[in-house]
Amino acid sequence: MNLRGAVLLAVGLFAAFVVGSAEGPQYGGTFRIAADEASNLNPILLTDGPSAIVADRIYETLVVYEPGLKRILPNLAVSWDNPDDRTWVFKLRDDVRWHDSTKFTAEDVKYTFELVLDPDTHAARRQNFSLIESVEVIDPYTVKFVLSRTSPFFLDDLALLGYIICKDYTERVGLEVTIRQPMGTGPFKFAEWVPGEYIRLVANENYWGGRPYLDEVIYKVIPESAVQLAALEAGEVDYIGGTMAAVEMVKANPYLRVIELPSVIWNHIGFNLKQERFQDVRVRRAFYNALDRQGIADAVFYGYGYVGNSPIPKSHAMYFDPAVAEKYAVEYAHDPEKAKALLAEAGWADTDGDGIVDKDGEPFEVTLLGVSGGVELEQIAVIAKDQLAEVGIKVNIQNVEIGTWLDRVFAGEFDTCLIQFGVGFTPALQEQYFHSGGPFNIWGYSNPLIDQLLDEGKSTMDEAKRKEIYSRYQEEFMRDAPVVLICTWPRFIFLSRRVHGMSDLDLGQLELLHKVWVEEG
Repeated sequence: MNLRGAVLLAVGLFAAFVVGSAEGPQYGGTFRIAADEASNLNPILLTDGPSAIVADRIYETLVVYEPGLKRILPNLAVSWDNPDDRTWVFKLRDDVRWHDSTKFTAEDVKYTFELVLDPDTHAARRQNFSLIESVEVIDPYTVKFVLSRTSPFFLDDLALLGYIICKDYTERVGLEVTIRQPMGTGPFKFAEWVPGEYIRLVANENYWGGRPYLDEVIYKVIPESAVQLAALEAGEVDYIGGTMAAVEMVKANPYLRVIELPSVIWNHIGFNLKQERFQDVRVRRAFYNALDRQGIADAVFYGYGYVGNSPIPKSHAMYFDPAVAEKYAVEYAHDPEKAKALLAEAGWADTDGDGIVDKDGEPFEVTLLGVSGGVELEQIAVIAKDQLAEVGIKVNIQNVEIGTWLDRVFAGEFDTCLIQFGVGFTPALQEQYFHSGGPFNIWGYSNPLIDQLLDEGKSTMDEAKRKEIYSRYQEEFMRDAPVVLICTWPRFIFLSRRVHGMSDLDLGQLELLHKVWVEEG
């Protein structure tokens, strides 16, 4: 999962804040965030959103997106050159220090990417940077990357996923220690982690971008949405991910603010494709026709949700293919009779009259593994259970904490799963989920054509050809139905009005958190 949004589980957690008041910024104070529990604060190893939103404040990348994702800007690198299609040379800042006051140099960059590419590291980002053939230190503040082939998204990958870790510190303490005791170059330094309670970061007094206004950022572990809202209303936290059910109530509170954001997150039902029954595409398509996806969107997301029929959302205007979406809006419309017919073609029929289809004496019964605490996901699970029952599929809902969910899906210990995944800021990031070698391909999905198209898409420099490739990818994805895309929806942030200083940072871009300030008292 990428640190800014992609992750599959937190792309909408941060995004926009109220602008500063006329009184001007103030130094000091604590910004308190309600969040799920993190599990790993090493950015090359972590795989979950709650961890990413903390690590993203500690570590930095060579380049960043401009707020609004309009263009790539310098960060730890001040400039770069692309002398040929396979070579990138970066000039680094010479005024950056690690949190232990040692100098940041090109050796750290080389070390980071060689560690990511080492199979023994088991880095979550290895697939994304697999095109890197070599990393060479030219001088202390110049580093050269040579790729095995052209990549139009190399800078995007660096901006979204290319967090740099400290060579000296990591070699000295060991990679395992950095999971719980991270050290970066970012605006906030790790201070304390009390499991089950909070993680505390403090201002980096020597930050190259200027000392943050805030003294502290505290991530309070509050998994339940209702409890988060109560804490916000009580003034115990300043920031939570909002739920649609509470939008109007929060808007009426003069001490709180509601921010509405576009989203690149899908709710989806995924299949364990190692199970024989789900290897039949007719079964997977039957799930689509069994579910009233627009009805789910309307019921759960209070009219804000909308059904999509492409893995690439409309917000990716350059690559989204409306013709594919329109075709599969018809193909996968809610039609229980069509779902039953597809199941029958695949050999599933109710032979004993108990209302559950069966095959070779085995009833079609599945466990739907979800994440507890997410109100919308829990509601989707209940509706999906009832609608699938109408076509003869018995569903048992099992909601677990996110850490347990991750453990089980990565171990393949599930039948079907319900979760959100972020499709990222470039189509190339889809390889994380749907390429056979993707680090987050929890479903065991393997389609040679999908692999080929994803590989071609990330290596084709011609924009028109790239658009054509991703159109073919969308068509094959929807035809093969590796997951059931249910709906997407705008994200809502609920924020205390004592927080000032941040402009809208679309889709979770928080590089400017060091410019946030809070009113005390």
